[in-house]
Amino acid sequence: MKLCVLALLWTTLCDSIVIDNDYNVAMDDEVTPQSTATKRKDRRNCTRDTAIIDKLLNGTGYNKFRIPNDDGVRVSVEFWIQAITSINEITNDFEMDIYINEMWLDPALNFANMNPCKHNLSLSHQVLDRLWTPNSCFINSKFAEIHDSPFKNVFLLLYPNGTVWVNYRVNVKGPCALSLELFPLDIQECFLIYESFNYNNQEVQMRWAENSANPVVTMTPIVLPDFDLIKVSPTLVNAVGSLSWIRKYNWHRIFDFERSNLRERKVECNKENFFGCST
Repeated sequence: MKLCVLALLWTTLCDSIVIDNDYNVAMDDEVTPQSTATKRKDRRNCTRDTAIIDKLLNGTGYNKFRIPNDDGVRVSVEFWIQAITSINEITNDFEMDIYINEMWLDPALNFANMNPCKHNLSLSHQVLDRLWTPNSCFINSKFAEIHDSPFKNVFLLLYPNGTVWVNYRVNVKGPCALSLELFPLDIQECFLIYESFNYNNQEVQMRWAENSANPVVTMTPIVLPDFDLIKVSPTLVNAVGSLSWIRKYNWHRIFDFERSNLRERKVECNKENFFGCST
């Protein structure tokens, strides 16, 4: 399943754990003074992150090349647009920085019965290299790269039931077939298509995050010298998502007027052969 444009994600994937809008985990168990004291006592004998990861990846026969579910994996996606830095009318493309969020359930990574010290594990991107991933990407991008300053900008969180949440900060350059017939009153649309590169629709189902009112959001106002961003449309396969832009008409009117003024004065000077005139 293809997704188009910009996105991010979260989703509740089990009955015993609730993931709120801030991606925090709340257990369904009733909180009482007795239960709190018991948890403090249990915490002394709890299992640390490193031991859990070692057991999951080395002691259970975990295979990163095997799809977590034979019936297919549902991947929830959400994008946060950090910045759109340019729209290039010469190369017909646009460039932006975004956070890509993906979330899926991998039952083989369930560690709820290991008495973990933490309700969820925040892990290095190096651990992600050892996990199954949907291998998704912008298939029509001209260029895409994960930011790596000062280190690879990948956030990985593992929940007790095996839910994996990954967040990438990416710089992407996408195609934008600019049509200038209505310049400077033109409105342009740019398309990005996001899907799993290695798996078909039966193996991986890409979906916009259902728990989000808007799976594609801008983190800050988008300001460009020539255009205003007027709409972001996230859609599924059969209709490609788009970014719509309207040119800043007033700015171009002023610029064109000043430029044509200078050109007229030059023509007059050349016509009269008047060497003393200046532009």
